[in-house]
Amino acid sequence: MLTGSGDLFRETGGEDLSRWRLRFDRGHQMIPVRCGAEEVEAMFDRITFDPHVMGGRACIRGMRITVALVVNLVANAMTTEEILREYPDLEPEDVRQALQYAASLAREEVHQLTGQGA
Repeated sequence: MLTGSGDLFRETGGEDLSRWRLRFDRGHQMIPVRCGAEEVEAMFDRITFDPHVMGGRACIRGMRITVALVVNLVANAMTTEEILREYPDLEPEDVRQALQYAASLAREEVHQLTGQGA
């Protein structure tokens, strides 16, 4: 049974966790499911993964600007215009896709567990 991100990291062989999703099997156990590179690229053409750039973390168009940085800037009340002023290599679509990518990772699924009291 997987209980945390460390377990998922071991279960996936230490791969970049952004390409994995957790799903529940019929026994209500969490199992990792690999999200194919083609699927990620089709949905987020500006989000790139390169083991030689920022340790393989999700970046914007191969630059050393991570999705996490952009999301953090937005979370700290910076507007898209302010972000673009601070990072002139970025484009409005980069900010939008960074937020969409982060939202896709944060999607939650609620499953009723059987045999557990309320």
